[in-house]
Amino acid sequence: MMKVLFVVALTLFAIVHYSTALTCYSCTNCPDPFNPAQPGVRNITAGAGQSCKKQKGKILGFEGVSRTAEACGTNKCEKVSLFGQSSTVCCCNTDMCNGARQTTITTLMVVVIALVIAIMNM
Repeated sequence: MMKVLFVVALTLFAIVHYSTALTCYSCTNCPDPFNPAQPGVRNITAGAGQSCKKQKGKILGFEGVSRTAEACGTNKCEKVSLFGQSSTVCCCNTDMCNGARQTTITTLMVVVIALVIAIMNM
């Protein structure tokens, strides 16, 4: 009985966590290394279906970093190239995650692992 209550509690936690608004950093020409206290960096609320996004690349010889909220997938980094210019785009879905150098493990992944362990031990 205790295991069932544990699984239900974890599931409810995941649902509540993902129903709350996602907060992301937003800036163009962001400081690198990142410092959220610098001028021009602000916190924004992601809209429905959006993730936090960090993009770093070189355009016409100038290197830059931008952070925002955008519909771009979740918890992945990929190299993109457009007109011979390349950049790395990282998307994540935890609060303020686009300030990190890399995406981090998500709460949902922790919940899924915990559910699998709980079910296997029933």
